[in-house]
Order: sequence, then structure tokens, then C-alpha cells
Amino acid sequence: MVTTAVTVALAKDYRAEYWRDRGLKLGLTDSKATSSSRKMAFAESVALALVVGDPTVGTESAAAFLGALHLDGTSALRAPCPTNAARSLCHGHDLALPAFGGSIEEGRDIVGPLLRGRTSLRIVRVRSVLNCVGVLNAAHEAGRNKLVLDLAAMERLAIDAAHAEGTEVEAICGMIGGIRDVPRFATAIARADYESLEETRTRRAYRVRGVGTMAFEVDADARHLPVALASLVGKYVRELGMRRVTGGLAQHDPTLGSPSGYHDPVTARFVDASTLLRTKLGIVDDCFERRA
Repeated sequence: MVTTAVTVALAKDYRAEYWRDRGLKLGLTDSKATSSSRKMAFAESVALALVVGDPTVGTESAAAFLGALHLDGTSALRAPCPTNAARSLCHGHDLALPAFGGSIEEGRDIVGPLLRGRTSLRIVRVRSVLNCVGVLNAAHEAGRNKLVLDLAAMERLAIDAAHAEGTEVEAICGMIGGIRDVPRFATAIARADYESLEETRTRRAYRVRGVGTMAFEVDADARHLPVALASLVGKYVRELGMRRVTGGLAQHDPTLGSPSGYHDPVTARFVDASTLLRTKLGIVDDCFERRA
């Protein structure tokens, strides 16, 4: 599960509809509409262009890119792996970037118009939190579902953005499943640090001590350009992770193919077809398939 934040700085107050419309003209909207498996070159180009100004983020390989974007670095990505076999599954097969036919140059052409002119924005920071299958299964065993982990990741990313900028931020987040009482399920920020500002059926907004404001909105990625950018980066991070896993197994059995990893017939066949190989390699099921 990938949760991603793109922090932007604006010369003027943020106007959601204005920036949404500017993004739409460039094809920048909800990643579900712009970066299906057949359109990953677009998401890759945008993601690489968004981080190119950050000297801490490597764009030469998937390992360098994912490790730099993850809030806790490469070592934290590997830390949950219970065995060398599990570590090899997710981290033993690297990819040179670009991996899906995109390019930094194409990405610059796409996002460039947003970065120029009197009404422009500046990309400040791009970061992600990655919760692997093993982490999700362990959380489920402990009574914490993926929605709670997703909220915790959003909280951590908002804290990171505020600390990196040294000032309060306005964090706009997608609504998390059926969670409406956000403070009740918060784990990275104390419940007492939330002050409710707005409560509607489609939006919850809070003043959060040490962060600024956090708003949770239905369809935020279609309504807010910064969320759309984060969605594109998150989709790209997710697909890189999947390609590393499936590519690692394909090194042992090229007939397995490269499934989406979602609930579909191709993925189901991949799971069945790889069972004997995973057993032979010593890859435990908890590191491969989510239980709930």
C-alpha cells in the first residue's frame, strides 16, 4: 500500500478550481484516469520530473528512487522482511529507470507550464510511505486494518512536510474509506491535537497542532491538483514495486508473466502458478499475498 504526498508552494492563495483546471489541460488528474497499465509512461514521466530538483532522490534505478522517497529510507523498506528469501522477493530484482517508456524530458514538458509565469507553483518535496504485504498482514493480525495504516501514513507525511518547510502547511487528503471521525482512528498524531473545523458528508477539516490544517475529501485527486500529482507518483511507486516482485520471480520462471497484482484472473493465475516456486525459494505466504 502506497501513500504519497507532493508538497507545493504558491505565490498566492490556493484556489482549488483554478489549479484543477490548469492540471486538466495538461492531463494531470486522478491517476486512475491517466495511468492505467497502458499509460504508465505518462505517470513515470511526471513522477521523475517532479523529483528531479531534489538531489536526495535518485532517478537511475527503482531501488534508489523508492528508497529516497520512503520517509524512513531504504533500510526501513527492508526491515520488515523476516528472511533473506523474503528480502530477495521485494529487493533482489532492481530496475533501471525509466522502466515504462517515460522520460524526465517528457515530464518537464508536461508539468513545465505549471512552474512558469506569474501564477506558478514550486515543487517543494515528494515523499511516500510504503506498507508492504508483510506489514499489512501483521497489522491485520494485531487488529489494525489498512485504512488505519493509510491514515497514519497521511499524518506522518503531513508532519514531514511541515517540518521540512519549517512552517504550517495546508494538507489536502483523500477521504479514507468509511473513516469520518478522523481523530478517533489517528495514531501518528494525538487525538487531542485535532480541532474540528468542518464536518460534511464529503469533507472533514481540522486544525492540527504542529501541522497546520488537514482536510479529508471525497474525490480529492480529481478536485485538487496537488493530490492528483501525489496520486500519479503513488501509482508509479506501486507499479515499480510490483514490477520488482514479479520480475524477481520471472527470473526463475519466465513463463509467469507480469500481472497487475489487483484482484483479476491474470493475477489469480500468477499466484497459483508461482506457488511451487515460492515454496522452493522459501518465500512465506505472509510476504506475498494479503490476507484481508
